[in-house]
This record gives sequence, structure tokens and C-alpha cells, in this order.
Amino acid sequence: WLGTDDSGRDVASRLAHGARVSLLVALGAVLLAAFVGVGAGWLAAMCGGAVDAVVVAACDVLAAIPPLLLVVAAQGLLGRGSLVSLIVLIAIAPSAYFFRTVRAEFRRIMAEPFFEAALALGLGRGRAVWRHALPAVRGQVAVAAATTVATAVLAEAALAFVGLGAPPPTASWGELLRQAHQNQLVWWLAVPPGVAISLLACASSRLADEERVR
Repeated sequence: WLGTDDSGRDVASRLAHGARVSLLVALGAVLLAAFVGVGAGWLAAMCGGAVDAVVVAACDVLAAIPPLLLVVAAQGLLGRGSLVSLIVLIAIAPSAYFFRTVRAEFRRIMAEPFFEAALALGLGRGRAVWRHALPAVRGQVAVAAATTVATAVLAEAALAFVGLGAPPPTASWGELLRQAHQNQLVWWLAVPPGVAISLLACASSRLADEERVR
């Protein structure tokens, strides 16, 4: 339906196969970033003081570096690795975003009277955070996750385009764009992955907007 590439491989089949890789990398990076960010936010809320200051400073350093530049530099130093290493590298920058979101919400909830009342009734700080603060951040985490999916998909595509994505012969949408560029951007190689990446990014942004409304 979409023709073949320069090696005679079906473009539609590679587009469908590449969706698995691109979505796996994007969703894996989002889940890992959410786990690390929420965990760091919980730790900062629990401990406060020096621990909070150290974690905030580390996140400020990560936020000061452009996410894609950070991933490209790490991939350039370490070389092209497995999908797991790609997921870990893409998840580094979004984890700071999750941490900032969760930490701000934790601090707001911990200043509420009902939280102070729970502590006054003898509920431990850790248990109070687990029972009252953590469920309250699920909406913010969902919005951050939906927003980060689009960023992760674009990051994977950009890395694959410059030759730092998933190792060959693994197909991904970014790898298809790279092949199209090598073949003078013939439309049947460039348009399908470009449209797929754009639609997924738009759908993730739309989902994030819907979560904000809720």
C-alpha cells in the first residue's frame, strides 16, 4: 500500500513494526520517569531539609540542560546500545518534570489542615503522605505522563534520525525517516512515519488537555 524502500522491504509493514518500538521506548521512558520523579518527590516530602535541597538542586541542573542535547551527548559517549539503555536515557530529563510536579502538590497538601490533623491524631508522617498526599497527585501525574509521551516519541525519532536510536535492524519511525533522508526524501518513505509521529504527539497533547480539564 505504501510501496517499498530501497531494499525492497514493504514500507507499511515496517511502519506497523516500527510503531511497537517507538511506543515501547516512549511508554517505557514515561513510566520510568514517573516512577523516579514520584519517588524523589515522596522522599523530598518525607525528609525535607538537606535531602529536599539536594534533590531540588539536582533537578535544577537537569532542567538547565536541553533534554535532547543531554540524551545525544550520553548516546555519543556510550555508543548505540539496547532499547533499555535508550529508555533510561530518554527518561532522565522528564523525571525532573515529574519531581517538580509531585513535590509542589505534596507541599500544598501537607500544608492543609486535614493533613496536620492526621499527624496530630498520631498518624506517622510516611503513612500520612501515603494515604492522603499520594492519591491526590494522581491527576497531576496523569497530565505529566500524557505530555511526556509526545516528548519521548519525538526524542526517540530525533535520536534514530541522527543514527543514535535503536540498534539495527530494529525498525522505528525515526529510523524510517532516516532512511527517507538517505534516499533524497522520497515521499512514500518520509510521509508515513512523519504523519504517524505527528498524530501520536497531537493525541498525547490532546489527552493531556483533557486530563487538565478533569
